[in-house]
Amino acid sequence: ALRTVGNIMNSGQMKSIVEQGCIPPLFEVLGEAKPAIVTIALKHLRNILEVDEVVTSVITDISTSDSQRILMALQKHESQDISTMATEIMERYFDPTQSLRTAMEQRDFAALRVGITRAPVTAAGVAEIDEAVVEEAKVMLVVLTTEGLESGIAQRSVAMLRSAIDSWEAIERVDQTLAERVDSSLLAEARACLATNSLRAATKWYPL
Repeated sequence: ALRTVGNIMNSGQMKSIVEQGCIPPLFEVLGEAKPAIVTIALKHLRNILEVDEVVTSVITDISTSDSQRILMALQKHESQDISTMATEIMERYFDPTQSLRTAMEQRDFAALRVGITRAPVTAAGVAEIDEAVVEEAKVMLVVLTTEGLESGIAQRSVAMLRSAIDSWEAIERVDQTLAERVDSSLLAEARACLATNSLRAATKWYPL
């Protein structure tokens, strides 16, 4: 079953496997399986939670069942890898305030982006969240996004530009006013630079 889930996930059909009810059997494995299998199941769960279009429904399902207790128990697992992974999932998705604080301390671009995207979900009642921390995290993400755009343009880095633009889009989804704090001319320049460098990369590997 885990192999099937993994194969479908690799094909990019996350929404499909969630709609087909993969979460309950995944937690059955987490509650009873051997450490090696639990590790694989946790990795699958983490990958599913990272998909924006399914994260809300998955967190709701976990929070309104006994599944969250299984995750809490795994935080005390004798395997350090399992314990660490379960703790990271709990903090990021079920203790979002602490997750955002940690992300700000580490200036973790990706974690901040996930955190502020998750904020509307937690505010709706899935988990308690400190709104002041959310606002502080949003401001820091704007700063890091601006720095990412500037660095991406200066270095002509496709990866940096994509990451920074994705970050801006995450901000825009949750707070239009905050997104407007990012210089629109800088954003336009970054998009133009990304398009140009993506085209160059494509023609390098697939010459016309």
